[in-house]
Amino acid sequence: MDGKQQRGRPQRHPVDVLFARLWMFKLMALAQLTTPKDIQIAIEPDRVKRTSEGVRRSGSWDLYAKGLRIPTPTRGRPDPVEMAEARFPGSARYFKTPLRALLRDEPTTSNWVADQLRTLPPAIRRVLFVRQPAKSSEDYLAPFELEVAAALAAEGGFDGLSAAVLMMRWAELVPSTLARRAAWFAYMVIRQGIRDDPDIAPVADELFAMIDKRFPHWLYLAPDRRVEIVYVTYSLGRDRGVLGDFIALANFENTCFSLMSDATRSLNPSSAVPHFTITEVFMR
Repeated sequence: MDGKQQRGRPQRHPVDVLFARLWMFKLMALAQLTTPKDIQIAIEPDRVKRTSEGVRRSGSWDLYAKGLRIPTPTRGRPDPVEMAEARFPGSARYFKTPLRALLRDEPTTSNWVADQLRTLPPAIRRVLFVRQPAKSSEDYLAPFELEVAAALAAEGGFDGLSAAVLMMRWAELVPSTLARRAAWFAYMVIRQGIRDDPDIAPVADELFAMIDKRFPHWLYLAPDRRVEIVYVTYSLGRDRGVLGDFIALANFENTCFSLMSDATRSLNPSSAVPHFTITEVFMR
């Protein structure tokens, strides 16, 4: 206000708030504990005092669960994410995930994306990478076509979701329209399974909204006419499997193409507008 800097804690980034909550949900699931209080007792017993009046403790872990505090190192106190990781391995990746950098729209390169993909579990890496010829022991990203996207979607899970979003960014940087499209298809299929994860479900809609905004679907009506579908709500049957979901998404894309083609024909052919943005498309 009036150019004056407000005092107090730095403003929390919405992306960090989301992943703080997601991290706490997954941490409690991994620990098989039900409350932030139980988590704190397990991880920081020295900061929990039992008195005749009950338990006295700081409320930091409750604030993490609500997204009111971000679990980052503070002066004189260890990194809470690393403390939790030491006690419950596998929890840190839900906060220290490359998705945070992508959704915060931080500067990235194709090499950075590849390095992040190499940190994912072996099952995901086997889908995405192939070995170099005998002269080199290094692996490299396989051409990301629909077959690879389908294999990634079959792996699913949070790591599969992370890989699909990373591949969308990689395809933008290379650039490759075909890889971008294939990665979007993989993401859309994987997110159905994410909704079934009870530990992620409470923040799933918010997570998908952030991803959809940052990585809209690219649909080309002509080489110089691109539609960006920013937010999509649709219903897919759960008994078709991965292949059936890909077919359903392809049909959805054809419907959008038809609608947007009709809109394009009404435009001035000499228009210099390179693409359109659609904020909501509903398929019931």
